Amino acid sequence: MKLLPSRPLRVDNNLSNKESRRKLWLSTILALVMALGMFAFAAALGKELFEERALWSRGVAGEVTHISGEATETRNSIIWDYKYDLRVSYRDSAGNGHNGNVKFTYMFSKLNEDAPVELRYDPKSPDLFVLDWQAKGGLPRWGMFIFIFIFGLAIFSIIPFTIRKNRKLKALLEKVAQDGEEIWLEVVKLGYVNGVPFINYLDPRAGGKGKKKQMLSAPPLVVPRDGKEFAIALRSPQEPKHLYFVPNDLGPFAFTPEEKQTIARTLASYRAA
Repeated sequence: MKLLPSRPLRVDNNLSNKESRRKLWLSTILALVMALGMFAFAAALGKELFEERALWSRGVAGEVTHISGEATETRNSIIWDYKYDLRVSYRDSAGNGHNGNVKFTYMFSKLNEDAPVELRYDPKSPDLFVLDWQAKGGLPRWGMFIFIFIFGLAIFSIIPFTIRKNRKLKALLEKVAQDGEEIWLEVVKLGYVNGVPFINYLDPRAGGKGKKKQMLSAPPLVVPRDGKEFAIALRSPQEPKHLYFVPNDLGPFAFTPEEKQTIARTLASYRAA
């Protein structure tokens, strides 16, 4: 038994466009804010790195007399870094003693703490200094800046991706409303990933044995039948490789009151069985 009326189905363009625009604006604004935050963080890191190199270039060599402090290691699936918080004592070229704190980060690789350390200070302000561990740290020292910048670019790329995805979904909706075949797909799992609904289902083209997963724009309509749960999808011969899962609220289709009553009675009969 089919649940939906015969094709073509009417689409409520006002509801469809309003909802798609709302989701598009929300995802775009969120991606933009996150990307700008990453770029601001990368800019602050870059400023610090260039200032270290500039001080090293103009600085005067000092004699390190003592270094102490701690290194904090962070390891997870995204970041692997070492944060150094050091207390440094040194003498300038006139033999005057100075003390100062320095903090910096290495990524993916620890610095060689047993190697001799060099120090240069600003001749105009001898309390301002930099270690070669900072200025000449290479890729490990620049790693966090590079990572944050690339991560920001990745987030920013979500914006055009989301726009293209929204256009493709709208085009698919128009095609399945015109000539989409109604398909009942056995549900394996329903859930959310970062607030986005998904469905795992059995693919009838693989004899009902192949499992597939699809991210959705809205929770799907699920109907119980024969002790199992089925999601209702539409597939157009114009786009045979793509499925449009009918949302739980039946939007964005515009059904007549009579059609809504027929659908409600059919759903009730299945759910009562």
